[in-house]
Amino acid sequence: STYLAGFRAERTDDAAHLYWEIVSWPEGTGFHVWRREPGRELVRLSERPLSGSLVYEYVDPFPPSGEAEYWLEEIATDGTPTWYGPALLVAAPARPVRFSLTQNHPNPFNPQTTATFSLSRPGKVSLKIYDLRGKVVANLVEGRLDAGEHTVTWDGRDTRRVAVSSGVYLMRLETRDGIRNRKIVLAR
Repeated sequence: STYLAGFRAERTDDAAHLYWEIVSWPEGTGFHVWRREPGRELVRLSERPLSGSLVYEYVDPFPPSGEAEYWLEEIATDGTPTWYGPALLVAAPARPVRFSLTQNHPNPFNPQTTATFSLSRPGKVSLKIYDLRGKVVANLVEGRLDAGEHTVTWDGRDTRRVAVSSGVYLMRLETRDGIRNRKIVLAR
């Protein structure tokens, strides 16, 4: 049988790195990597068994933001599984959210464009499109939203759902934290 010398999980940037070492390695065996999130079933991450080394690193590129358990399943030559773990991945630290409005993309655009805005706290939000004379062209968001990141798409239509003409417009975000503006260009 295999003797596992260590098994750990570390969060780095947006990925989870799993490390393990073995002391002895019977010919023809391999490992599958599994993950379990709280309240969920085990999910196998590795497509085929990992084998042929004494030191391993496996990268889970899309780990959950919360805690997770990782398990190793050793598959012996006779097909008998042996389980090792769990290696606990700690929850990602909360990232502070700042009030912001990103530049839309694409810009110039046709027929639609997308922008992302972040709210540092929940509250009333207004996101509108204005023409250069200051007239409201479209009302994209009006109401209360939770803190965090939000994405909105504008299809180049006014409040009556009529396509507007090519030109420069102003996207204006208003919250209790302040006002942010972005120039956007529609090129039909």
